Amino acid sequence: MRIIGNWYLMFTLAAAAWPQSAQHLSPRELFYQPIPEQTRRPTVHKRTSVTNSPTPASRSTPPKEHLPSSTVEELTRTTASVPNLGLRYNVELQNPKSGEFEPESVDREFRTGDRFVLEIEPNYSGYLYVFGRGSSGAWQPLFPYLTPGTSNRVEAHRQVRVPSEDCFELKPPSGVEHIFVVLGRDREDFVALNAAIERGVTPSAPAAVLAPDPTEQIAGVDLSKAVDQLHAQLRGRDIGIKKIEEALSPGEPPHSVYAVNMSPVPGSRVVAELRLKH
Repeated sequence: MRIIGNWYLMFTLAAAAWPQSAQHLSPRELFYQPIPEQTRRPTVHKRTSVTNSPTPASRSTPPKEHLPSSTVEELTRTTASVPNLGLRYNVELQNPKSGEFEPESVDREFRTGDRFVLEIEPNYSGYLYVFGRGSSGAWQPLFPYLTPGTSNRVEAHRQVRVPSEDCFELKPPSGVEHIFVVLGRDREDFVALNAAIERGVTPSAPAAVLAPDPTEQIAGVDLSKAVDQLHAQLRGRDIGIKKIEEALSPGEPPHSVYAVNMSPVPGSRVVAELRLKH
């Protein structure tokens, strides 16, 4: 009883400290709230060794960030959990006539053979993961992909296109494609997941197709189990969803979807789930 009481008191105090105005804001409004300076950067941990992997010529690897050792402890302590961590995402469908990608509603009826990309924007800097679940039930890594060791670090309010150079294609049989998007502030929360991705992905694996059986691309790697566990942990969290059809401000794409942590308690991870019917 004492433990329960302490947790209740901690939650009550956190809720009381949450700005009263934030309780009445929509997920979209919370997404665009000003970011406190001390929480702009994600948690960074000092590495003792780095394994260099070959990088295909068509892909560029963002430079690794080096921080003075004296700052690592401070970042770990102050920047992992933040208020209202969130994502904005769009599905951009390729126009078969012009070849251009245009925002479309995630709730529309897609067709087998449609090609699309995802545009994702975080409201805090962190680490981005995107997975697709095929008809076999296994998860396929969509981002980071292709190059082991490639950084999946993303910056606050900078748009990320997934995939960066190619596109996805909806393959038969018709059904529902599940896409799982995770933004984390602390890369150390995903050690097992990162290891599974780096072991299972090779430069020869196709990156631009949501295959009907992605297990062939990650054979021998227990990536699907790792993603399933993460999916179960994050499901049911206090995530608010806001969809807009028309742009409400300059530069905002139509058909945007906002997924934001609505809890008064700061968090270090947020998840969005997309289901594309074709």
